[in-house]
Amino acid sequence: SRDWSSDVCSSDLSDLADKLDAKNAEFQRVRQQLEMVSRGDSRLTPREGLKLGMDRGDFRMAEMFARQVLFSDPDDLAANFVMGMFYFGNEQYSRAEAYLKKCAQKQPKAAPIFNNLAVAQLRQGNLEEAEKNARRALEIDADSFEARRTLKNVLKEKEAAEQKRRENPTLPDGPKM
Repeated sequence: SRDWSSDVCSSDLSDLADKLDAKNAEFQRVRQQLEMVSRGDSRLTPREGLKLGMDRGDFRMAEMFARQVLFSDPDDLAANFVMGMFYFGNEQYSRAEAYLKKCAQKQPKAAPIFNNLAVAQLRQGNLEEAEKNARRALEIDADSFEARRTLKNVLKEKEAAEQKRRENPTLPDGPKM
């Protein structure tokens, strides 16, 4: 019995993959956009660059194009989300909150947006707003592990702040509640 698999060499597989890729229109479009970006081709519009950066998971590229999109359209959902997450990742929570609030207004049924907004508010000590937004995320998606975890953390912080006030009533109010 002959093992035919040994007759298939890597160049044959590569040729087959190239033939399949050549027939995939979406793959060809993305390949063309990547080639334009790598050449510094200015034919890529800010919105195309933003989408390409998000599709590739290249958040540095997405952030660069998001700034350009927001210059001409301050209400663009994708650009606001990218900027919100950019500032969130850089621990600039008040800036992240501003962008994520715009997203929440435009996408009132997006649990991840409300959860991320709640986390940004929690990290700033704005516990009432954080609780409200974590609960909103859970209303939208009751199965969201992230939103349950966020709400648990908010409630834990609220209890800790309340405990401190009970132990030392002369302390200022602490986190905003």
